[in-house]
Amino acid sequence: MRLIARGRVQGVGFRWFVKNSATALALCGWVRNRRDGSVELEVDGTPSALQELQRQLLAGNNWCRVDSLTELSEQEETADDNGSKVRF
Repeated sequence: MRLIARGRVQGVGFRWFVKNSATALALCGWVRNRRDGSVELEVDGTPSALQELQRQLLAGNNWCRVDSLTELSEQEETADDNGSKVRF
């Protein structure tokens, strides 16, 4: 599953929040900042774990706020990697 998260998601530890949440759910993938201020993530795992990750991301934490999660198709091109990619 590929997602774009928009909201207060850069400069607030959101990538690490995603990594920790995904790891706890036994998901694997990556998360990175995009130039437009959003965050892109690609995760793989069971449908129930993916659904729980989406729920956790939308709930946010004390520092980040996700206003929207948009699912991307695998064919959609995204911004090039700017060195911010975190793998899990």
